[in-house]
Amino acid sequence: MTNIKQSKSLLKRAYNLKEGEAKPLYKDWASSYDTDLVDSLGYVGPVCVADIAHSFCSDVSTRILDVGCGTGLVAQRLSQLGYKQISGLDFSKEMLEVARSKNIYVDLMNADLTKTLSINTSAYDLIVSCGTFTHSHVGPEAFDELLRVIRSGGIACVSINAEIYESNGFDKKLSQLECAGKILIESRVKIKLTINEPVDGFVVVFKKL
Repeated sequence: MTNIKQSKSLLKRAYNLKEGEAKPLYKDWASSYDTDLVDSLGYVGPVCVADIAHSFCSDVSTRILDVGCGTGLVAQRLSQLGYKQISGLDFSKEMLEVARSKNIYVDLMNADLTKTLSINTSAYDLIVSCGTFTHSHVGPEAFDELLRVIRSGGIACVSINAEIYESNGFDKKLSQLECAGKILIESRVKIKLTINEPVDGFVVVFKKL
């Protein structure tokens, strides 16, 4: 098992990515990602996101898109809660292969969230995401595309690293979308993303109007 020092080093590397470094990192990390984060660092963010999403959308027939699904940690919890219609999206083929091995997704897509997705408009009832909106990863501009693929009245439940919530413009973007009448922010709670490392996040739930 990877020790906590090694796990912290990998997390630090993920939070300081430069252009072109993300895919090599996750290619190397895919096979040990769950062990490094869940077992070593006590990564509870995915379970928290899934549980909060469940509290707002308890219909287990809901069509779900797991954005930045990685190895499938959010979907694992959703599957335990009874959800069956879960699709996953990630830019790392290696992470997707680990997710595929868990047999909890109806569909997995290799796609870049910073670009237009090959997904029909209003295709999903619920979007979940944990670990995608963080240091050196995806910014708030991706919310426009997320809104496109959620149906009117659908819900998004996403975690955003607390350290970059304001500085990277997430707070401003969400306020702009709400002021424009595109979303209604239902909830925003601060949680510990990891138990053994001081990483906090906001879990934001918003409805598409």
